[in-house]
Amino acid sequence: MSQGFGGNQIADVWVRPSFHALTFDQKRVLAVTIYQYHFSDDSTSLMFTDTMSGKIIGSYKPGLGLQMD
Repeated sequence: MSQGFGGNQIADVWVRPSFHALTFDQKRVLAVTIYQYHFSDDSTSLMFTDTMSGKIIGSYKPGLGLQMD
């Protein structure tokens, strides 16, 4: 967990190559499931990072939804 702008927390989600084979809707459902399981408010967001490249590939925040690069 790291600190983002404005004091919001960012939870890192590291994804493996098979994640890229999912449809956008499947990725969205996964993001919502992870978020709801771990967090109870809207002050946290998820940051998706590719394990192979180390690059950030997307993010999820309630209200804004899933955004993939």
